[in-house]
Amino acid sequence: MADRLGQVMKLVSCPLVMPHRVLVGEGVLTKMCRKKPKPRQFFLFNDILVYGNIVINKVKYNKQHILPLENVKLVSVHDEGSLRNGWQIKSPSKSFTVYAATTTEKAEWMGHINKCIKDLIEKPSLQEVWDCLL
Repeated sequence: MADRLGQVMKLVSCPLVMPHRVLVGEGVLTKMCRKKPKPRQFFLFNDILVYGNIVINKVKYNKQHILPLENVKLVSVHDEGSLRNGWQIKSPSKSFTVYAATTTEKAEWMGHINKCIKDLIEKPSLQEVWDCLL
C-alpha cells in the first residue's frame, strides 16, 4: 500500500504523506454536482477523503478536494429513479451526495469511512498520551 500512496501523490497536487496516514481504499463514485451527477475519483485515507475530476490522457487529477474525516457524518439516501446506492457526506465545510455502482459497494464505502471516523475519534490525542506518561 505504501507504493500506492506514492503513486496517488503523483496524481494529486498536494502532499499526502504523513507518518500516520494510510491509504484505505479508492474508487470512482458518482458525485451529485450542481447541474448533473458526475464521476469522481475518490481516495479514502484513515484521516482524510480526497476526491477530484477524472482526467483522461493527463498525469494528474485536477480540482481535487481534501475533506478531513474528524467531523464527517454519513447519511444514507433513498433510491430515486436512476440514482441508486447513494449517501450524503456531511461536514462543517462541505456536504454532498455520492452514488456507488452497487449496493455492496455502497455498504463497503460507508463501512470503511465510518470505521476511519470511529478510529479517529477513539484515538487518544498526543496531549492525552503525554499526560499519561507524566
